[in-house]
Amino acid sequence: MGLPFQAADLPADPDRALAEIRQAAEEFVRSDQRRRGETNLSRNEVDMRVQKVVASSLLGLAQNPLTSSRTRATVFGALSRMPTVTVVPNLTDPAGRQGVGASLKLDAPGGGWERGELIFEPGTYRFLGYRSWIGRQAGGTGQGDAGREHGGG
Repeated sequence: MGLPFQAADLPADPDRALAEIRQAAEEFVRSDQRRRGETNLSRNEVDMRVQKVVASSLLGLAQNPLTSSRTRATVFGALSRMPTVTVVPNLTDPAGRQGVGASLKLDAPGGGWERGELIFEPGTYRFLGYRSWIGRQAGGTGQGDAGREHGGG
């Protein structure tokens, strides 16, 4: 999926940036839904997809080595304002570097979930890397199925 905007177009204000990314994500999901002929999706399913597109868009901006420090700070600020994100002050990236993290948990249809931790260098917000897990609910408890780690720049 390509980003619906460029980093240069991102407003400096994290609230505005998140609102614009969310609006673009909603348009993308609705267009994709029509393209696939999916007419019976619930509002909950659409919201899940929108949240995933927002998170993917922010991850893409964070991972881009050409993203400016101002934009990286905006990306971190936008992440921290998402209702599914918790800011974690001390996380370690896959290379062992300490950073500040945005821990994200997304629900998936059928009781599944995806959790990711995006890790940034404190102060500069240089992207260090991320870890992610995919799981499913089993009897009311989460069980991890797979994990991935990715280093940044």
